[in-house]
Amino acid sequence: MFRLIRKLFDLDSLISTAIVFSILLFLPVLFSIDFLNPIVSTIEQLNISDIYVSKVQKQTKIPQDSSIVLVNIGNLNRKAIAKQIEILNKYSPKVIGIDTFFRNLKESGSDSSLAAVLGSVSSLVMVSELKNYNESSDSWDSLAVSHPIFTENASTGYANISIDDNNTKTARIFTYKQAIKKAEEKSFAVKIAEIAFPSAINELKSRNNDVEIIDFKRNLDKYTHFDAEEVLADTISASKIRNKIVLLGFLGSNLHADELEDRYFSPMNDKFIGKSFPDIYGLLVHANILSQIRDKSYINSLEPSYSALIIAIFVYFNMLFLKKINEKYEIFYEPIALFATFGQLAGLMILILAIFAYFSFNLQMKEAFIAIGLCPTIFETYHSSIKGFISRRKSAKKEL
Repeated sequence: MFRLIRKLFDLDSLISTAIVFSILLFLPVLFSIDFLNPIVSTIEQLNISDIYVSKVQKQTKIPQDSSIVLVNIGNLNRKAIAKQIEILNKYSPKVIGIDTFFRNLKESGSDSSLAAVLGSVSSLVMVSELKNYNESSDSWDSLAVSHPIFTENASTGYANISIDDNNTKTARIFTYKQAIKKAEEKSFAVKIAEIAFPSAINELKSRNNDVEIIDFKRNLDKYTHFDAEEVLADTISASKIRNKIVLLGFLGSNLHADELEDRYFSPMNDKFIGKSFPDIYGLLVHANILSQIRDKSYINSLEPSYSALIIAIFVYFNMLFLKKINEKYEIFYEPIALFATFGQLAGLMILILAIFAYFSFNLQMKEAFIAIGLCPTIFETYHSSIKGFISRRKSAKKEL
């Protein structure tokens, strides 16, 4: 074993690996320069698993989720929304979730009608909103909810949708619960899941993760859905509502309209890089989370420290390989190095996609692609310049 380690150890390859990692650490500083913003944005958007969700995962193979019904409230006023809820409630849904706020009192007649209808729902969950995150305490300062007359019969769950830390507004993750000073609030989807499928929620609890990756599989066509006027016409079959999860929220002024309000990018977007128009409403994000909790289809991911270790090993053996090629086949070094680099990049992408598809494991290692691409350049720079400079410095010291 010791002999094998000695055979594999190479100081030049170790130093070259350290240089690659130094560049990776310096990249955030470099990318803070304004004219590099387009490059930064592209790298931030790059998520290999999105290729699978957007292009490989065929929507036709995803089964319809008939346990969740989506109802568009469009631009209806409170009186019309109350009528929607009244019609839906008479068909005995398992739980009704309302993804909109009634923050203030407006017209007394419509307010009282809405409050009365909400009070008649046996299982009702309404949205709350986490306000003003405090990094020092790792909690939120306050919780916004609808006016008390509308929430007397309801439990609440926050509807805040976590998005990427860039300008793409991409929804990828959800959290089980959040702290509000000394209290706690669970997410909108989790509160509904506790009522609809309490046994499945135990799986989520047992994972004990602060953050979960959303397993996006379904867009609007994969859920039973109704436009605002369809419900008001009261022509819906009772069997489509009875014992189902019914979610009411904004899905456009009508289901055929493409509007930006309460809309996000998701991994299902046809353009997984350089996204141009958000593809999914917030209500559908909650629906996908609910389907995921029910199906227990969780996505695991690699800890950053393990990712760094894998990348370091990968880079080190790349440097070792390039050195051997340069020593034995110097005349063919450049074409072999080029072929090996592109082969590894393609192979890594295929490996990440395969692991995600078959094991629901998200190997997000953007830095690995950058590191592999840097290997030939850093190897050549080190051996042609840096190593020679170090040798000359040592020789000069000996002469002194």
